[in-house]
Amino acid sequence: MRQQEVSSPSGLRLAERFLCAGSSALLLSAAHLYPELWILSTFALVPFLWQANKIGFAGNCCLGLILGSCYIFVVSPHEMMTGLITFMLKVVFFSTVFSLFGIAVYFLKKHFGFNPVFIAAIWLPLEYGLTRYTGLANFFLRSLDDGSILFRLASLLGLLMISFLIVGINAYILVALEQVVEACSGPVTCPQSTEKTLIKPISVLVPRSFHYHYIHCRAPPI
Repeated sequence: MRQQEVSSPSGLRLAERFLCAGSSALLLSAAHLYPELWILSTFALVPFLWQANKIGFAGNCCLGLILGSCYIFVVSPHEMMTGLITFMLKVVFFSTVFSLFGIAVYFLKKHFGFNPVFIAAIWLPLEYGLTRYTGLANFFLRSLDDGSILFRLASLLGLLMISFLIVGINAYILVALEQVVEACSGPVTCPQSTEKTLIKPISVLVPRSFHYHYIHCRAPPI
């Protein structure tokens, strides 16, 4: 009985991390496999970021491993049969990148606060490593059609700037959600007035009542 009680919190934490990392991997995979669903990438990292900024080093390593593995299993399942070594290298590489990203997000919030601009900035060198060593043209968007608004933005700003904007939007969505949850779940307190009153409190003097009375000595009138 005691063993179940001790192991149940760790099991719940693992299930929570799998739910957050798996949902982010599912949304990223859908945006990668179906370019017309690119809008999913603008909030795909919200569950991952929410979990990453509240767990430590070991937790983010586990979180990155789950996200990287789920993403590769969905996006490149055929490579398990054609090139198992390449498939495993991709799993390790993606898991390492997302683990480093989660660790960086955690320490950034711990020391400087949750800043969406900084979070988007620390993603850029990690995505550069992904595009350089995995052959991806862009992590969030597999391909860009000539007539799409994303193609025009990428031509004007560059692919890395598109990723910067997407990660920044994810972080800003998380900030907005946290503020809404905090406002809805916080205790309702009546505001206390800080104005000082000029009217002093009235103190009522209550005369003491005696149980006996007697007549004082008086002289007769003249």
